Amino acid sequence: MTANITSDSLLIIVCFVVAIIMLVHTNMNINSVRAKLGSVETDISGMHVSLQRIERSVPLELSPEMFTRLQTATFAILDASGRPLSCGFFVTSCGVALTAAHSSKQWMQQQNKKLIVRASTYQNEEFTLQVIYRKVGKLDIAVLRVESTDVTPRAHLPLPTHAWSNQELSGAPVKLVHCSIAWSNGATPSNFAHNNGYISTTSDTLLHYDISTYKGHSGAALLLRSEHLIGLHSEGFNDLANEHSETSPSTGGDAVRLDLPEIKSAVQRATTALPCKVP
Repeated sequence: MTANITSDSLLIIVCFVVAIIMLVHTNMNINSVRAKLGSVETDISGMHVSLQRIERSVPLELSPEMFTRLQTATFAILDASGRPLSCGFFVTSCGVALTAAHSSKQWMQQQNKKLIVRASTYQNEEFTLQVIYRKVGKLDIAVLRVESTDVTPRAHLPLPTHAWSNQELSGAPVKLVHCSIAWSNGATPSNFAHNNGYISTTSDTLLHYDISTYKGHSGAALLLRSEHLIGLHSEGFNDLANEHSETSPSTGGDAVRLDLPEIKSAVQRATTALPCKVP
């Protein structure tokens, strides 16, 4: 009886030892796999960062087609004395446009019981726009449009057709096209190289980017990879004291994201009185 118990105990001990050895070996394999996966993830992350750095360093030139479109799709908003105050741009062919809402008290005028805006084209030709929405919700966006009798097709920058993910936008190169294009006869695409930058952080409604801006760039169009409209410049940030910030460029800026559904809805509503449809 004692011999049987001893044999059984020995067998149990041997099985237990074998199980421990197998478990240790399995854990070593798992740890080895985890280490390799961690190394691969590190390599992928490093490659992503390197690609972002390369992408940021590549000059983003406007194509001739885009540059030509910007000459008529963008415009300068004028104050009461006719001086350029901020920026705006058309987002539909039937004349619906966007600008920054925060400076509306400076450019908004009343005419025949309507709120209007004076603007100027690239060719320095003045025209007026009607204010449809002084502000879209809590966003720094005002919606404007041409008179309903004006059926002239407009060059425009189409709104995004889908929502861009934060992963797609973070670190992506952008170009800011401000209203000075409306005052630079004979300019070439290379003149706008200084507007290149990249998106540093994103939120549900804003894009923070590193392009230097000046006062008066509010309402400027932010182009993703110099091709797609993605934002409207709202505010610049400057680390300098106030007395110097007016004449020095900001170190970064915020743009309202234009892939938001409330902006698309506001533009669609602004089009209902016009003899055309939003593309």
